[in-house]
Formats: sequence, structure tokens, C-alpha cells
Amino acid sequence: MIYFLIGDKVDEKDAKLAEIKKSVLGTSIEAENFDYEMFYADDLDSDQLKKSLISISAVARQRVIVIKNIKKLNKALQETLLSCLDQKLDQVHLIFDCDGEPEKGAFWTKLMSGAKIFRFGAVEKKSSVFDMGNAILANNSVRALQLMEEILSEKGQDPLKMMGAVLWSWKNGRSRMAVEQYKKGLQYIQEADLNIKRSRLAPEYAMEFLIVKLCSLTAC
Repeated sequence: MIYFLIGDKVDEKDAKLAEIKKSVLGTSIEAENFDYEMFYADDLDSDQLKKSLISISAVARQRVIVIKNIKKLNKALQETLLSCLDQKLDQVHLIFDCDGEPEKGAFWTKLMSGAKIFRFGAVEKKSSVFDMGNAILANNSVRALQLMEEILSEKGQDPLKMMGAVLWSWKNGRSRMAVEQYKKGLQYIQEADLNIKRSRLAPEYAMEFLIVKLCSLTAC
């Protein structure tokens, strides 16, 4: 699992970090000694990072790794990090401490996709299902999937209500696409709705498949 702690309120970020650590490691001193590591991005090298990410837990079931000053990661560290994350590190809870909003670009988009995001000290921009619909119409599947994850994890949004918002956005964007594309999208939305109502797929998977399918249409 990946977490982003964003903002300048250090005390609040430290409290959230302590909460995550306790949920993963419990109160065992041994678990903290062996299965918890903290690094600073400007004092870290690729070999050290890779070794930490692929190490197995010694006491707890999973490990916790914190990287402070995440925006100071150099190019080599960014590549190492993405390479390790592609291996699906199920034993690691990776926490990024970020002063201010993350940078723009492919690295940050991929890193934040699917992450749990917490903001401290700044007014949080509330993501909406309509933002997700706009991302679909813009053929930005990465952003649309990221918004879906944020909405489901942070707001506990009912997937069926999300489906209604996706349908509204799709109808609203009718003028942007050919008739056949539009009709095919309506069919995809109907299929996803039935898959959720009839428990054919877990709601989050049904939404993921729908987003990818709709984005494939807007790419045409």
C-alpha cells in the first residue's frame, strides 16, 4: 500500500504516520526495530532503496518504509522506485512525506495512482465523480482511475451512484464523439451497472473495467 502525507503541518502528519505504523506493526518494539525504516530522499541511493523495498518482514507480517522530502528524489531513485513498485510489493506499506503538492509529470501520476492521499495544512480539493467523468471524456484513463480510487477510499461513495454520474457525464459529452462511439459507451455503462447489481464483479473492478472501456472509445 502507498500513502502520501501532503502538507506543512508536521504534527498532524506525524500523528497519521504513527497511526499507520501501529496498524501495520502493532506495538511491538521488535517489529519497529526490524520492519520499519525511514529515509530522506536527499540522503538516499538507489541500492539502499532497492534493498529496503525488496527485503522481507522479520517480525511483523508487513514492513513500513517512510521516505521524507519525496520531491527531492533524483532521476535514478525515481526509476528504481517505479521498477520496484512494478513488482507488486505486497509486504510493504510505503509512506511518502511531501511538503506541498507533488510535482506534475508521468512519475508523479504513476506514483499517486491508487495511493491513499492525506493532506495537512492546506485546503483539500475535493475530487468528485464529475471530475472522473471529465477525465474519461478527455481520454485520461490514469487520472480517471486515480480519481475513482480517491473517491471510493476517502468518501466511501456508492459505486452505483458513481455509475449515475458517469452516465450523466457521458450524455453531456455526446457532441464530442461519433454516434456509434456514444451508443457503445451507453452499452458499456449498462453492462457495468448490471455486473454490480447482480454481483457478477466486485464494484471497484466493474468501475475499473468501465473506465478503461470508455477511455478506449474517447481515444478513437
